[in-house]
Amino acid sequence: MVFLQKQTQKYHFNALRNDRPSLCGICCQPVGGLLFYRDEKWFGACSRACQAKLKEGKTLEQMAQLSEKGLEHAIVRAREKYIKLNKESNGETMNKALHEWQAEHRRALFTTLVREYLDYAIAQARNGVDGSNEI
Repeated sequence: MVFLQKQTQKYHFNALRNDRPSLCGICCQPVGGLLFYRDEKWFGACSRACQAKLKEGKTLEQMAQLSEKGLEHAIVRAREKYIKLNKESNGETMNKALHEWQAEHRRALFTTLVREYLDYAIAQARNGVDGSNEI
């Protein structure tokens, strides 16, 4: 008789293939290769110092803020993707509610929106904000 054993160690290269943390669980900086496993969850760390704080049970202390201009930037940049998807579907995309789109088209549009917003936020973080509406 074979008894199944509960896996006690999890390996990040299998478990996180499609859902790897991209921001540090302490300071929200981009994650390098450092991860920490606690309470059956993986946390990303940007440095050994942040990884040590995660080991102590601490987590993110700040909340993200939405940039209205960043959102507008993402919407404008996603317009090209929307037009391309509409052409691929022979104009059917514009005639349907979003929830009726093909799953791959919805995913492509939302991927573009999120990526463009994050690109804007990264440019803001690198270059600062001077009120010129340019990044």
